[in-house]
Amino acid sequence: MDLKELGAYLRRPGTRDRVRVETRPWYDSAADDPHFLRWRTHGTVEADDTWRGWLDSIRANIASGTTLRRVRVVADGPLNDYLHFELGVQFPLNAEAGEQIRVLTLPDTQDLATLNDYFVIDGERVAVSHYDDGGKFQHAIAVENPALLIAQARELWEAATPFADWWAANRRYHQRIA
Repeated sequence: MDLKELGAYLRRPGTRDRVRVETRPWYDSAADDPHFLRWRTHGTVEADDTWRGWLDSIRANIASGTTLRRVRVVADGPLNDYLHFELGVQFPLNAEAGEQIRVLTLPDTQDLATLNDYFVIDGERVAVSHYDDGGKFQHAIAVENPALLIAQARELWEAATPFADWWAANRRYHQRIA
């Protein structure tokens, strides 16, 4: 599936629960993201119409009865600029809009490398996203036998810390990386 097909797969009518397992330290889309670039240069960012549109889509999903959840898996240690931006700027806004976010810190990058990025839809369907080494989305594949990934997502969700609690407990990450 390309991005458009993945979007349609995720938003099928009747979808009630969508969980994203997010594991990559960087996504190529950040290289073009004006919000990330402004934050990286100036340390601040403002929610413009594009960003407000994203937040409105989260609110609309929630209002229609779809639960949006995300498990962000990170390796213990210094955060790169992308992760700092995601955790310190994007996630608070997404959470305020209604996305349920949890963070799981793994002890080292070796453990992180064994996980894929994927979506679980309604506890029944799974789409695994594939990226190149630079973090550019290549395609997604609908998994024919998703039981293991569904169970893994459930375990990761249960082991992860709610975002607000994780952020409050990890003040060492509140300073922007230079």
